[in-house]
Amino acid sequence: MNNEILNSIDIKNADEIIEKLESRAGNIPDRTLTRMKTAIEFFNLKPQKIVNIVGTNGKGTVSNAIFQTLKSFGLKVGMYTSPHLVNYTERIVDNDGEIDYSVFLKLVKYVSDHEDEIDCGDFTYFEVITLAAMIYFEMKNEDILVVEAGVGGRTDATKALESSILQVITSISIDHSDYLGDTIYKIAQNKSGIMNGTKTITLNTGDALKALSEEKEKTNTTLYTSSNFEFTVGGKIVEKEMIPVSGEFGVKFLAREIKINPKQFGVFRGENYALAFAAIVTILKELKIEYDNDKIVEALNTASWIGRTEVIGREPLTILDGAHNIDAIEKLFKSVSQINSKKLITVFAIMSRKDHEHIAPVVRNNSDILIVTTNNDSKALDPETLKKETSADYSFYNLKDALEKSKELAEKDDTILIFGSLYLVGEILKLIK
Repeated sequence: MNNEILNSIDIKNADEIIEKLESRAGNIPDRTLTRMKTAIEFFNLKPQKIVNIVGTNGKGTVSNAIFQTLKSFGLKVGMYTSPHLVNYTERIVDNDGEIDYSVFLKLVKYVSDHEDEIDCGDFTYFEVITLAAMIYFEMKNEDILVVEAGVGGRTDATKALESSILQVITSISIDHSDYLGDTIYKIAQNKSGIMNGTKTITLNTGDALKALSEEKEKTNTTLYTSSNFEFTVGGKIVEKEMIPVSGEFGVKFLAREIKINPKQFGVFRGENYALAFAAIVTILKELKIEYDNDKIVEALNTASWIGRTEVIGREPLTILDGAHNIDAIEKLFKSVSQINSKKLITVFAIMSRKDHEHIAPVVRNNSDILIVTTNNDSKALDPETLKKETSADYSFYNLKDALEKSKELAEKDDTILIFGSLYLVGEILKLIK
């Protein structure tokens, strides 16, 4: 596509374009990837250097850390992530910032208008946006793309792009079990499908690593694992689980070693930023770019990702997070437990498709006061049902009322934790604007 074609696209009916896009949410993904591959060929999309980010937790943080760092080296970088929290444009970003909304609408319409010609069935919501993003990045002539998978790996729409130079597989846990599988091993098998015979970096262990190692053998991929990393705190070698929720730590990947102090806090920061560092080192070597560690340190220390242990208020300290599965929630509470506060007031909402019955006791047992609510999505779990499951102290159908109740109950030395869904994060951000 060129600017002449882009400028010719009529978006006077913007609401209709978005309505059509959102109506695709229930469409069935093509797990064979035939539709995506055919569309890529139809739109004549050229292969671009891609870094694939796959996993259950930490994808956004890792993607953004890589993106921000590569930009600092003067590279033209595109980043594709999901979901968005407030605006669609958050999903498609490059050195110039978020994609212009009018351009986003034009690209979505352009893709949708050619659906019948492609003749491979109805596009899904995610397929349309993925294609729009790839067309945009090609127009911008990016040097490299950081592409976050939607769900899974082997059958995810982003797999069809097929020009990956590196895959980063973040922490794998139970999520989307209805079609990824009900065990860590099965889920890891699906996510391992992103491996393509180039290089993959992961810090997963146990059954997840077993599945990844099996895929490594099948695809002849170079797999970097925990054995290629070393972590230090105060000059002493430690396990990654010993990285503090805040403060400086060291990470060594192969022959490169840095000390970093990312401003994001949490027990997961060691793993996420170590993966980002290893990816950056690997990418710069692949692109034959000379570098020094100081520039990497500066970028990693300042990179942060909205809605991930994000502090949105003080006195009382108020933290917003998109954690929505057991592993992420347990790590979130472990992080928050290290904050010196009198009591923890939790505001919690979750989607009905999530494993809420097993999550409920974790939330209850870690909260001094528990308020349950909804994220204003039709697929969110009903607050009264959630109240019964969690034995919550309060329930509200109105998110604003839940937020106000938490502030009413809190003293300045308390902590308010708001989490359970990225949709919830988006709604909270709208409220506090």
